[in-house]
Formats: sequence, C-alpha cells, structure tokens
Amino acid sequence: TLTVSDGSASSTTSFTLTVDPVNDRPVASGSATLAAIAEDTAAPPGALVSALFAANYSDATDSTTATPLAGVAIIANAATAAQGTWQYSANGSTGWTDVPTSGLSDASALVLPASHWLRFVPSANWNGTPGALTARLADGSGGPLTLAASADLTGAFGPTGPWSLATVGLGNSVNAVAEPPVLALNLASAAYVEGQAALVLDSSLTVDDADLLPLASATVAITGGFTSGDILTVASPGSLATSYDAGTGVLNLTGSATIAQYQAALRSVTFVFNGDHPTSLGLMRMLAWTVNDGVFDSAAQTSTIDITPINDAPSGADATLTILEDTPRTLTLADFGFTDTENHAFTGLTLSNLQGAGTLALDGTPVINGQFIHSAAIAAGKLVFTPAPNGFGSNHASFDFQVHDDGGVANGGADTDPTPNTLRFDVTTVNDAPSGADATLTTLEDTPRTLTLA
Repeated sequence: TLTVSDGSASSTTSFTLTVDPVNDRPVASGSATLAAIAEDTAAPPGALVSALFAANYSDATDSTTATPLAGVAIIANAATAAQGTWQYSANGSTGWTDVPTSGLSDASALVLPASHWLRFVPSANWNGTPGALTARLADGSGGPLTLAASADLTGAFGPTGPWSLATVGLGNSVNAVAEPPVLALNLASAAYVEGQAALVLDSSLTVDDADLLPLASATVAITGGFTSGDILTVASPGSLATSYDAGTGVLNLTGSATIAQYQAALRSVTFVFNGDHPTSLGLMRMLAWTVNDGVFDSAAQTSTIDITPINDAPSGADATLTILEDTPRTLTLADFGFTDTENHAFTGLTLSNLQGAGTLALDGTPVINGQFIHSAAIAAGKLVFTPAPNGFGSNHASFDFQVHDDGGVANGGADTDPTPNTLRFDVTTVNDAPSGADATLTTLEDTPRTLTLA
C-alpha cells in the first residue's frame, strides 16, 4: 500500500508484489554409516540410498517447494582391494555392480537414484574399517535421477542447483570373527617298506590361522589299519611337548607356539614299524591330522601310508628223537619245529653237518650235505633215518638243518632261517635172541666128561 500527501491532501494506492521461488541447493552434513557386518560375509544385505543418507539431507531452505532426496553422486572410493568392494544394485538382491576404486570425481561421478542400494563386501579373512565412499546429495528439483556411471557435475554446485556443496562420507565396519586354523597337506600318500628307517610323512604341509593366534595343540592319529608296532614321532619338536600312545596310534603335540613352529614340527612327523608283521591288518594306514588354536580345531586332513612288507625268515627248532635199535624212523614235518610270524608255508629244508652212524635217506637214496629236501617229500614219508645195525646209544647220529618258507626275498626279505638247528637221534638198545654153536666132544672110554659153558 502506497500513500502520497502534499501536506493538505493525500491519496492511497495498493500494489501486489509477487516473488517467484527458485530452488536452493540442498544441504549435506555429517557422515553416513552402513550397518556393520561380520568378517567373511559373502552377501551382505546392504541398504537403500534413501535410507542411508536421510539423516544427512536437508532441503528446508526451499520451504514449501522442498523435495525429498533424489539420489547421490559418488565422487570417491577409498576402499582397497585388500579390504573389499563397495557395490550397488537397482533392487538390492541381484545385479550387484562394483563401485570403481579409481577415476571417480565431480567430472566423472557415479550417480545413483535414491531407490538404488549400496553394500560393502569384505575380502576373505579381512576385518576392520574400510575406506569410505564420498558422495554429494541431490534434491528432486530436476525430477527423478537416473543411473549414470560417469556423470560430469562440474559447475553444478551453485546456490540454486540440485546438488549439495558439501559431501557426505559413507562408512562401514567389518567385525572380526574367530576362525579355525587351516591345515593343508601336500602329500596325500606316503610309501613305507618294512624295515626301512623312519619315514617323514609330509615335509611341505602348511598351517595357517587367519586370526594369527598362537596355536595350542596338534594331533596326528592312525585312524585306519593301526597295527601294534606302528610308531609316530616328531623329529624336530622345537619347544613343543610330544606324546605318543603306542596302544592307539595317537600322536599329540602341545604347547603355545607360533604357526611357524607348529608347521615345522608337523613337517617332521615320521612313521616307522617296530614289529614282525606290519600288514597283519592290511597294507595301508589311514591318518587324520588336526591343529587347534585354543578355540577351534582345524578341519581334519587325511593321508595314507602304503605298506610294503618284506619276508621275515622262518624258524626251526632243535629236537632229539629217541628210536629203538635196528628200527628206521620216518621223519615228519613236525620234527623240524617250523614257525613263521607271517604264516608263510613251510617249503623245505637244507641239510648240513651230517654226523654219526646210520643212514639218512630220501626215497631210499642217502642224502648229502647241502641237499635241499622239499616239504612235500617229507610229508609223503620219504625222508627216513635208519640206525646202524645193532647200534645204539645217545647221539647215535645227528644233522643240522635250515627251514625255508614261501615268502620270497623281494625288497631284502629272507625265506631261510639264518641259524641252523640240530636234529639228534638217541637209539635205545633192544635185547637180541642168544645163539649157540654145534660141537663134538671126544672122550675116553669109560671116562666121565664134565661140560663147561664153553
């Protein structure tokens, strides 16, 4: 309203002034945070852009023409590959795309509508606070935003533009999760020949723990084919205490030590068999390996040991056979005391040191030193000892022998008893019938003759 006066009279006129509104740029403040996730989360849910930046956005200066957050322009990504990857998606469930880690700026910004989603995917075994995203916020004065991988926003930050002058950082936290240690075997199978020196089972296995905690213990157990005589040892235990249960086949290592110390000790685990028959329960041993960090056991790793047996020499036994004078004795397999820890068959024997009277004959033919006699011939009753006629007495005759089995001599095995045994014959005398002799005695007529024993 305007009033004009000349001192004596006045006039009043009314005017209407209209001020047309212009869009004021929105105000961005503070920082935004994505909900924390756990270490090794492979598919975190993420959150809507509109929800993430709602508390950081204001368009109050536009009063009645204020608009909600239309979206963001990401102009920097400080996360490293070691930490993980920021990703965006149109619907929050599929089509996740990595946010670039380089090349972002006001001149090449990633524009995301408010309806899009953001998330952070941590790298394996990483935890902590990753590098943040830096974003400018947009109001809706220009209508809905559309996705743009490289938008040039240079010069768009005037007082009446849609983009905020200030930026907002979007951060995240990845919480550590305790994880079990990891044991990896390099050699799934080892080969052991009976009688050889202690065999190192896996000199290049590896031990790791993502939490970098000291390890507390380790176990190597024979879980299949365990045979009395199996021995596991740690050649280089370092500061660790070791114990082996020879009744169950379980080797324990204990003591707080570094991953490297446990790895070195486990790389020196050896196997040896200290007995007579390593394959009595099978040709293979199965082993289970684990380590423990004081909280978790590692997943058990398995390996095998293939056992090649070698033949152990059989044994015979000394014996004394008592027979009657002038009575042949047919020898049997039992007379030689054959035994074999591996239950191989008795194939025969080698003779030596034939001494004394009488005759030892095979199928009627006298035997000689060094002759091999097949067990089949003995079983058939063809080996016979005959004492000297009318001979008798202790140790009337004897011979030495070495028994043989059918186990062979492969890999250094032995099929012959290395120590000769002796079979002796004692002959008991038998009363023979007496004999007289015809005689003619000459005497004088009418003269008596007294008879004598002669």
